[in-house]
Amino acid sequence: MIVRQNILRGWAQKDIQYYAWRNPEFGNHYLFSVFALREGAYPIRIEAEAPVLYLSVDDSLPTPTATATATPTATFTPSPSPTGTPVVFEIPDNTIVVTDDLHSTEDLVGKYDQDNPLDAVLAVRWPDLGEDITSYHIYVSVDGDESIYIDRVKDPSQTYFLWDGPEFNHSYQFTVYALRSATEPIEIKAEAPVLFLDENSVTPTPTPTNTPIIFDVPDRTIVVTDDLYSVENLVGGVDDDTSSDRALTIRWGLSEPDVTDFHLYVNVNGADDIYLGRTGTGSRLYFDWREGAAGIDPAFRDGPQFNTVYQLLFLGSFQGASLSGLDRKEISSTSRPAVPHRRLQ
Repeated sequence: MIVRQNILRGWAQKDIQYYAWRNPEFGNHYLFSVFALREGAYPIRIEAEAPVLYLSVDDSLPTPTATATATPTATFTPSPSPTGTPVVFEIPDNTIVVTDDLHSTEDLVGKYDQDNPLDAVLAVRWPDLGEDITSYHIYVSVDGDESIYIDRVKDPSQTYFLWDGPEFNHSYQFTVYALRSATEPIEIKAEAPVLFLDENSVTPTPTPTNTPIIFDVPDRTIVVTDDLYSVENLVGGVDDDTSSDRALTIRWGLSEPDVTDFHLYVNVNGADDIYLGRTGTGSRLYFDWREGAAGIDPAFRDGPQFNTVYQLLFLGSFQGASLSGLDRKEISSTSRPAVPHRRLQ
């Protein structure tokens, strides 16, 4: 087994340049990295050139084969472009594109990918972010959990990453941090996850989707609608949903330039404000809150609950500064059957 995920194993004081790890497990390959933490600057990373195979004294030493390259079975050989050179294409600003491999161009964000078990990879791509980039760090959220670091791209001119770590029947949403020499990193997050499936599994039948209705909201105002496809403002009113389709869509207007992200907070039944989630981008002026939606804090991942009054607000991030966005607006959700929305008297 090869351990692919970077895991913190220990730390050492600055005057000690070694670390004794007491609990490696037999049969594993270990590739070590050391991060030298600095005050007021990003860490320095040193990585071993190759992994170490850890064996018991009772194990037989592996016998090297005549050649280091295994001959793949013809049936499972991937089909790259004739030269094997990655296909590079223009990526829109502030966008992550995920493709089947480095030789395909179809964007799988919000869709699914089916791979052969011997070629289980995903290619993550992002736009060119300028000359002051020093490296890229790649993070992934698995099935909506908190994002974890998986690897980095050391070459600042390389705007793609081939990940050989996805497992079938899981969804993956990627975030890329572009590290810069003299300022904060640039964060780019995929709009939606990719569902990763075995090529022999049943192809999921896509449900019919409507185009979200986008409309202008007055500056510094919150509007709450039943979902992405409705326009009636429910602020101060009641939303009646079925138990299988509990959702609220929060929309706002803000004319400030240079917004990088929106963080939303909710007041539940008059209690303190609690973090609800984030858009991950400054270009989207709405937040669709429902079970399993991207960007939701784990405490609210089950969606809005019946018989609850929600008071909503957000914070906008402007090039590293935070600005309290809008006045709070109330919206309640009830457990009545699905009927036309009713205003509170």
